[in-house]
Amino acid sequence: MNAGRRVADEPPGPPGLSPLARLLQEVAASPARAVAASFVALIAAGTLLLMLPLSSRAQGPMPFVDALFTATSACCVTGLIVVDTGKYFTAFGQVVILLLIQLGGLGIMTLSAFVGLLVRRRLSLRSSRALRDILDLQFSQEATAILWAIVRLTLAFEAAGAAVLLFVFVQREPTLARAAYSAVFHSVSAFCNAGFSLYSDSMTAFRGSLLANATMAGLIVAGGLGFVVLRDVYGLARARLRGERQRMSVQTRLMLYIAGALIFGGALAFALAERGGVLRGLDGEEAALAALFQSITARTAGFNTVDISALGAPALLLLICLMIIGAGPGSTGGGIKTSTVGIILASVRSMVSRREDVEIFRRRLPPATVRKAFVVAAAYLGYLVLGLGLLLVVEHASKARFLDMFFEAVSAMGTVGLSTGVTPTLSPAGRLVVVALMYGGRVGPLTLVAAMGQPAAPPAYRYAEEPVMIG
Repeated sequence: MNAGRRVADEPPGPPGLSPLARLLQEVAASPARAVAASFVALIAAGTLLLMLPLSSRAQGPMPFVDALFTATSACCVTGLIVVDTGKYFTAFGQVVILLLIQLGGLGIMTLSAFVGLLVRRRLSLRSSRALRDILDLQFSQEATAILWAIVRLTLAFEAAGAAVLLFVFVQREPTLARAAYSAVFHSVSAFCNAGFSLYSDSMTAFRGSLLANATMAGLIVAGGLGFVVLRDVYGLARARLRGERQRMSVQTRLMLYIAGALIFGGALAFALAERGGVLRGLDGEEAALAALFQSITARTAGFNTVDISALGAPALLLLICLMIIGAGPGSTGGGIKTSTVGIILASVRSMVSRREDVEIFRRRLPPATVRKAFVVAAAYLGYLVLGLGLLLVVEHASKARFLDMFFEAVSAMGTVGLSTGVTPTLSPAGRLVVVALMYGGRVGPLTLVAAMGQPAAPPAYRYAEEPVMIG
């Protein structure tokens, strides 16, 4: 995400504005501030709605911290929960959560720009430039095409996923209407990589169902690849059907290669780590499905078909690594992003081979892109370590609970939603720390820094160069 650039060439506001009007004008003029503020507004609205008596089956309104935690988890498409979604919330509360997932997954700015496009038949200059910064597009002219592609792909995937999942859930639900509702809920949650489920055991009951695993995994992968990559793949497929030759972009190739390596490599490593653990006693097909599904969902989605609390330390470490890497840029998932990891690995390869340029697929990467990858990784890990430290302090965590807390912090920061079972046991202070981690992971540490800072003019001078020893 490149939301730190301030939208230029915007006319200054008229004099005599109220402080609130000036604040709103400053927020609208900065993509970083607009992104950060839109999620705050959505979380606040979701918190208030979930505190309404008709949202829950409990006596009295939902406690504020719990409502804030749930709203943040839904808006930031995380999936960590302090109450059972299917049992605690009424149909109204579940619909509120579903809407928060959809709005948070696509992004408020994306949806508001789409509404503006429908009303005015074209994007405003401000919206076009803001989308260019958020999706890291090269030209503002691409924004309209990307926006239409985002909406169409989202509706297509979620509708197709719900149609297939209907055949899965009709065997579990008492009525067809209830099965259809569950299919829509889980399809949206899976494509948005949210991890919310109406079932207490998540997808464990469907561990041996090839149709359920394939559908949910397909939705998760599609949502985690990113809309730009999905659009490129769709355009390439159409060109191939017409007999035309079209070159796949470096970003799309990089995303597909890394995603494939992480999915199948992670599944193999998980199967080896848990062959005597949670996979023990399962037949070959069911064990393979469970390992593959957990490898896919661990990078961003948060659904599970095995008991996460029963995993051994090697498997937990594997999932932590997958959660930190996360999904693709411009997607509904979190993490430092697969492209960031790919660029860092390419930089290491370039340094080892003593090449000056960083190259991927016979293309040279701009130095600014390489620097940004390292800055994103450093900012992400720094925010994670800070959040983990606060969580350990407020929870008075013992040595025995360190791994559980580490897993919880990484899951929150990666907007994944997997947990070893400690989420409902967190204190109010601990839940607020996790809220901050989920929010920072969804918005991005760099965006938060850019939103709080002011753009500085480039200096008119350069200092003398002097090397520093490294390593």
